[in-house]
Amino acid sequence: MVILNEWVEKKLGEIAEVRMCKRIFAQQTTSSGEIPFYKIGTFGKEPDAYISASLYAEYKNKYSFPKKGDVLLSAAGTLGRTVVYDGKPAYFQDSNIVWLEIDYNFICNEYLNHCYQVIEWASPEGSTISRLYNGIIRNTSIKLPPLPEQTAIAEALADADSLLASLEKLIAKKKAIKQGAMQELLTGKKRLPGFSGGGKELNLVTNSKLKARIGWQGLTTAEYLSQGEYILITGTDFVNGKIEWSTCCYVEKKRYDQDPHIQITEGDVLITKDGTIGKVAFVKQLPKPATLNSGVFVVRPLARSSYNSRFVYHILNSSIFVDFLSKLSAGSTINHLYQKDIGGFSFLAPPTTGEQKAIASILSDMDTEIEQLEKKLAKYRLIKQGMMQELLTGRIRLIETDKKSESAPKGHNQHYDDAIAISAIVNAFYDDRFILGRVKVQKLLYLLRRKQDADMSAFKKKAAGPYNEEARYNGGESIAAKSGYIVVERNNNGSKFSKGSSIAAALKYVGSMQSDIDWLLEKFRFYNTNKETKNLEVLATVDMAVCELEKNGKTVNLDAVKDVIRSNKEWALKLQKSYFTDAAINQAILESKELFS
Repeated sequence: MVILNEWVEKKLGEIAEVRMCKRIFAQQTTSSGEIPFYKIGTFGKEPDAYISASLYAEYKNKYSFPKKGDVLLSAAGTLGRTVVYDGKPAYFQDSNIVWLEIDYNFICNEYLNHCYQVIEWASPEGSTISRLYNGIIRNTSIKLPPLPEQTAIAEALADADSLLASLEKLIAKKKAIKQGAMQELLTGKKRLPGFSGGGKELNLVTNSKLKARIGWQGLTTAEYLSQGEYILITGTDFVNGKIEWSTCCYVEKKRYDQDPHIQITEGDVLITKDGTIGKVAFVKQLPKPATLNSGVFVVRPLARSSYNSRFVYHILNSSIFVDFLSKLSAGSTINHLYQKDIGGFSFLAPPTTGEQKAIASILSDMDTEIEQLEKKLAKYRLIKQGMMQELLTGRIRLIETDKKSESAPKGHNQHYDDAIAISAIVNAFYDDRFILGRVKVQKLLYLLRRKQDADMSAFKKKAAGPYNEEARYNGGESIAAKSGYIVVERNNNGSKFSKGSSIAAALKYVGSMQSDIDWLLEKFRFYNTNKETKNLEVLATVDMAVCELEKNGKTVNLDAVKDVIRSNKEWALKLQKSYFTDAAINQAILESKELFS
């Protein structure tokens, strides 16, 4: 069945045969040896069984065996995991690990490997699949573009995989560096410049106030609220040394007021004492007033001079505290951590809170760097998922079949540049779950041009913020829509932008602009709601005012920015809007400096 220009849909059984290795019995394996034997439990990991070289040579020559580049597939356990066979001597468990012997006239292994990541395995009458039987594999359909396009898609996705792998490697390296720094700085093996003197031993209980919810104040799950003004912190809300506020429940004010000792403040250290004991979190900021359930301790220094809380957080988040808990359990399972247990925990600390603070600052900076890299990794994973959805379904083509759309206008043309920029913005930010309107596209185009340090004279002080009328009526937007790069749907509520059928043709000419589009996506990817679109309007408006002030050599501050906004008839009305608050304008001034300084 034809699904797109030159694309076809076929069942895997029509273009390939399911293959597997000859069965190996347990008595034919050893715990060490010459040829690794991968079972479903060690698939993609380190082997724990081996076969002899002679048996390997015999079975490889007599029976089915994968070729280098074939995609091995897990048919049991975690279904659909893949490993590309590298050609090195190895053997694979029959029926649990299979591969497809493909017809190279229809498909290449590189493309197949990426299809496996999104494929929906055909199940009889919608039943739950516990195993990939050969019949299921054969009956599963796959969408196939021409072979050159398969190669182009595979290469694009492989580049994305390489980027992800390099980020994962960098994160692992940064974590190892941090562990080394903790080992040296928290144990006193290495001192920071400018500090001297012997360390002092601190006991956590003796030098702290440890508080938890008293037993008779215990909460029932019926008291957990899905929303409210008073957060309830439980042990399940601890994630990577912080509280994940989005998972927290809420309680009524009377429960929050019940015990002031467990009303959380910024700078508190928290430890779980029930369930998974010994998880630690540092409260850097509080979105709302918060209290604890009965499974969490709050730890505070007795006095300012006792210790630096962030330093103690790093101590508790290190192997020093982990080792203490391990010795405490001594092989038994501990499901509750009492205050008397923690009373046995002492550690060596620098003699002054100044040195403790300096050490904590270094380790916290490392945490921040790792966190930012992990956010970038998560973002790139989402981008890759989006790429797969677009490329493996044919919604975006990497090899253009309509040759008429491949020729760009000769010479420099600002309107055409705007068309390419708008198309790239729509391609990057379109999400069928949210409306991508003209206000947002205009603000993103403004911020993109600011990043490029481009001529901003086309953007005027209109009611909707910095607004490029030329781009809308005579230039970029019109060209992009007429060329089929984007689709603009208009109704009484405004305009909605989406990707056009020829958007791939526009993306060919993004060129060096791509790094700026990536920057734009990194900074504003999650500005999807109406509230965040309003934040974009505040940012773009304030930034344009900042540019005017700086151009005229004037000081940039809240009053000066408001004067610029107030001086324009159309802009003055902005200051009456609920979201153009002094706090929002101040925040936008800071963000403008951060983005474009």
